[in-house]
Amino acid sequence: SGLHILVAFGLAFLVITPGAVLQPRHFLWWIEYSRVMYSTGFGCYTVPTHLDYALRLLTYFALVAWSSVPVLSALVASAAILGIVALCTSFRRYGLPVLIFPVVFFLFLCTQRVLIIRNVLPILPFLSIAAGVGVFWLQTLARARKGKRAVAWIMMLPLLYNFGWTLRASESIVSRDRPGSRSA
Repeated sequence: SGLHILVAFGLAFLVITPGAVLQPRHFLWWIEYSRVMYSTGFGCYTVPTHLDYALRLLTYFALVAWSSVPVLSALVASAAILGIVALCTSFRRYGLPVLIFPVVFFLFLCTQRVLIIRNVLPILPFLSIAAGVGVFWLQTLARARKGKRAVAWIMMLPLLYNFGWTLRASESIVSRDRPGSRSA
């Protein structure tokens, strides 16, 4: 029931944020500081208008969040958009619970003046779910076996590229400590 969910949320909050109970004055001071800073601006992270904030977030979600290659990121973002449409039409029973938090959180963020990308990270798991639903929906719409395979292979491109990029990045971390490497 709703009460169980609220109690579970409250307990989870206390477990991950013990300072709210152990140091309540300090906790409240930081909340107020953050509220003022995020509503007035913070150096180079300040965004001039709420619309500009929303457009920058949408650009990040569409062209940056999923891959260092904008075309591959746009491919995943397109799958997420299809998934959102599918959740709102074909899978209505699941759509609202999955989409309510990211929509409300996105709108809340757009009321701020400070754009720090790490603050939008809680939205990404929901968009990932939507992208998976979008790929599933495309698979069910594809009538021929070749169409289903094409959808699968096309959606593998960002995964394969990102896997290679992650391997190169991890190797650069290991190699930086080796004698004779450029960064050593």
